[in-house]
Amino acid sequence: MAKGIERAFPTVSALRSWLEEKNFWSDSAEEYDEWLQEFCQNNTITVDGEEWDYWDCWELI
Repeated sequence: MAKGIERAFPTVSALRSWLEEKNFWSDSAEEYDEWLQEFCQNNTITVDGEEWDYWDCWELI
């Protein structure tokens, strides 16, 4: 079930690029991690229709 907003990506590479950009603009690794945790708790991320959770995303970068 979708929650909040759904960020849909066609490929893992597209998701990785989005996460890398978010990480780049964060002031610290801790800030990025807090953002990712909160985002995954309140929203849905999918890659080619498959839902990804915090740990799936965390392992990409």
